[in-house]
Amino acid sequence: MKSAKTCRVTQAKYLSGYTLQVYFDDGTVREVDFSAPFSRLKGYYAQYQNLEKFKSFRVENDTLTWGENWDVIFPAWKLYDNNFA
Repeated sequence: MKSAKTCRVTQAKYLSGYTLQVYFDDGTVREVDFSAPFSRLKGYYAQYQNLEKFKSFRVENDTLTWGENWDVIFPAWKLYDNNFA
């Protein structure tokens, strides 16, 4: 099994609400609920709490990003561990 610190996101699919199915390069698939981390976004970044904006995620450089300038980003290892603390 690959270390979470070296994993890479290969793709992600929207499921419902603030939940995505995230695929990793070692074949692992995780259902990740972003409700809690997105509820903590403030100021400019709070725009991604809008469900349509949330759905605008992209996989770039092996991780998930939102916004043209990577306004919101979650490192692959946090997604792999489902750890948003």
